[in-house]
Amino acid sequence: MKHKSIGFFMVGLLLAVVLVGCGDSVSEPESKVAETTDVESSVAEQTTNEQSGDTTSSVHSIADSSDAYFDEEGNMISQGETEEEPAAQQQITFLETVIADEGRTTERPLFTPVALKVGQKIASPTLPGGLTVLFAEVLEDSRCPIGSDCPVPGKMVIRTELASNVTPLGELVMTIEEGQDGPTVKKVSKYSAVFISLEPHPVEGETIDPSEYVAVIAVIK
Repeated sequence: MKHKSIGFFMVGLLLAVVLVGCGDSVSEPESKVAETTDVESSVAEQTTNEQSGDTTSSVHSIADSSDAYFDEEGNMISQGETEEEPAAQQQITFLETVIADEGRTTERPLFTPVALKVGQKIASPTLPGGLTVLFAEVLEDSRCPIGSDCPVPGKMVIRTELASNVTPLGELVMTIEEGQDGPTVKKVSKYSAVFISLEPHPVEGETIDPSEYVAVIAVIK
């Protein structure tokens, strides 16, 4: 009887050990699952914070950038929507205006305005090494005639032919808008051709013969 009691006790002890082992094996995965869930939650929260931080940083970088533009109400607009401001008018100091030489190219120093008839040339600073400008024709003269009232301003457009030494550089069309402040300057290689004025001014009821036009042109650097 004593041996049977001992046997029952040992069986009970083994069952207890088995049950404890099974309980540990079941609780361990649950613990791992809970731990994994906590980690994933932490990672998701960190990612959300980082994305939020990136967005805020991006907004600040745009607002602080010199490429950002804002309207009068403070709304940000793209650079393409802004109006380009006109460039400041170039201030040039010229020498005294001279009349072009008849029958040949007029050589004058830089910044010397030369009054040219159609077909005449200016070479500056010298004929061999400078820029030569031929006054070829008047393409348009829509300035408001003296004695009339015009609703809109006109313009004067001339065509010139350029050369350097004996090398042709092609044609150059130059325009002065009526009421424009200052001459029109066009860069040509290391020099610039300057269209200063066109005479005579139109008069109401009169027609200007093309040969009567005189364009004042200079070469600067």
